[in-house]
Amino acid sequence: MRYHDGPTPSQKPGHGKVEPQPHDCLIWVLLAPTSSEEPYKSQYDAAVERLVTALRAEEGLWHVTHLVNQGPPSVPHCAPSMIARASRGSLLVQAKPNDFGSTHPKLQSFLEHGNTAVEAGPIVRWSINTYELVQNYEPRTSKSLTGTCVVTVSIQPSPGQETEVDSWYRKDTLPLLGATSPELFLRCRRYKRVETSGGSGQLGAGGSPEMLAVNEYLSVKALFQHALTKGPVVEETERSKRVLGGARKVERTVWEVV
Repeated sequence: MRYHDGPTPSQKPGHGKVEPQPHDCLIWVLLAPTSSEEPYKSQYDAAVERLVTALRAEEGLWHVTHLVNQGPPSVPHCAPSMIARASRGSLLVQAKPNDFGSTHPKLQSFLEHGNTAVEAGPIVRWSINTYELVQNYEPRTSKSLTGTCVVTVSIQPSPGQETEVDSWYRKDTLPLLGATSPELFLRCRRYKRVETSGGSGQLGAGGSPEMLAVNEYLSVKALFQHALTKGPVVEETERSKRVLGGARKVERTVWEVV
C-alpha cells in the first residue's frame, strides 16, 4: 500500500525522513452500516464498493485506500476505541492540492445522497475529517516494499500538550519503529486535523482526535505475530506513560487494506 501515486518528495540523505509537500492533505472517512442486520450488511458492502469505484475514477485523486477494521490490540493508555467499536471500514483519500477543493464536496455529496437503498433507507453511517501532513517518516531508502496493514493512532492532546506529543513521536517513537525489521514496519505519516465536515449517527459526533498517525506494516499477520512472540512494537517508557496518560483521548485501530 502506498498513500499516493503522485511525485515522491526528495529525501534528505541519511535521515530516513521525507519533507512534507506543501498543501499535502488527507481525507479520512469512517464508515459503518446503519444496522448489523441483513440486508444492511450486504447493501453496505455494495454501497462502499460503489463509493470506492467512483472516487478512484476521479482525475483529481492521487489514491484511495480502502481499509477494513481488524480491531484494536491491547495498548497501555489506549482506551477502547470508539473508532473500532463503531466503524467497519474507512477510506484514506488523498487529493492533488489544486483539486482538493472540488474533491471534498463530491465525496460528501455521495455520502449524504448516494448511499440510499429503496427499501432499507440510508445504509452507511459516516464521518469526514480532513488532515494536513505534518511529517512523513520512511526509515529505508527502498520504495519497493508496500504493506497490507495500517495502524491508525489518534491522539487528542490536552491543552498545551501538542509540542510534547510531537517531540515524543520524533525523538522516541519513530526511531524505535525505524529500528524494527523491514518485514514488519514500513513507514509512518503524521497528520493534524484541520476540518471536521460532518457525518451521521455516532460516527459524526464531535469529529476525530486532532492528531493522526498512519503507520504502515507489511501485513496484519506479521504485526500480530510480533505482538504474540515479542510484545509491542514500541515498548512503553516513562515518557510514553506521561504523554499518553496526559492526553484527553488516545485511540489505536488496526486495519487491513482491501
